[in-house]
Amino acid sequence: IRSVFLPALVEEDEPIFLELVGEVFGSVGTHESDSAAGKPPAPEVARSVSQAALRHTVQQELISALPGIGLQAQVAWVERVMQLYDVSLARHFIVTVGLSGTGKFSLVR
Repeated sequence: IRSVFLPALVEEDEPIFLELVGEVFGSVGTHESDSAAGKPPAPEVARSVSQAALRHTVQQELISALPGIGLQAQVAWVERVMQLYDVSLARHFIVTVGLSGTGKFSLVR
């Protein structure tokens, strides 16, 4: 849910969305009780961990590549790029919209 909806929200609405998701779903999907009990992770958790590792690798590669194309690794911008990455995994096409000079082309590049 987060990877689909979070990138479409303006920054001010993100905390509200995350709070609502927490209220509706609680700790579903966290599997804290299994890991605390020493049980092996469920297959979907293992897949989630490998996706998180891949996402981390992509983020590190992005940060490393930015100086080579004349860009700085600003935290908010890197997070938006990673949100675009997340959306690209869930969607067949992506449309970026915004005012002129807001970094849409650089984001997609």
